[in-house]
Amino acid sequence: MLGTGYAWDRYPGLREAGCHNFTLEGALGLRKALAEFKGGDIVVLAPEFPNHCPGYQFEIPSRVVFHARGCGVKARVKLVHGLPMEVAMDSLFGVARTWYRIHEEMGDIEYHLGKQLERVDPNTKTNILQG
Repeated sequence: MLGTGYAWDRYPGLREAGCHNFTLEGALGLRKALAEFKGGDIVVLAPEFPNHCPGYQFEIPSRVVFHARGCGVKARVKLVHGLPMEVAMDSLFGVARTWYRIHEEMGDIEYHLGKQLERVDPNTKTNILQG
């Protein structure tokens, strides 16, 4: 995609522990991971801004929760985004604000905005945030 640079190596452990759907290979890996998912926590990570679709990070948590519910498993999604809450709510043309209201009603979705990823522990699949 024009204007998009993937920086997997900027975040140690991310490539080994994470999935994405920005390439065909990545989408197939994400599909496999979701098919094998038995419930628990899923982190949707948007470590940098701007990115090619600023509303996407706010849309995907509900899709993950609906998918899990349809499969009969319990999922709690944590959205970790580099933008602080007030900036996200004011600057993304209402998209973030709309999704936030929907997520509040759905439950099972937590927001952790204004957080910067430092690294991922691939053994425990734990995100280590700066500070």
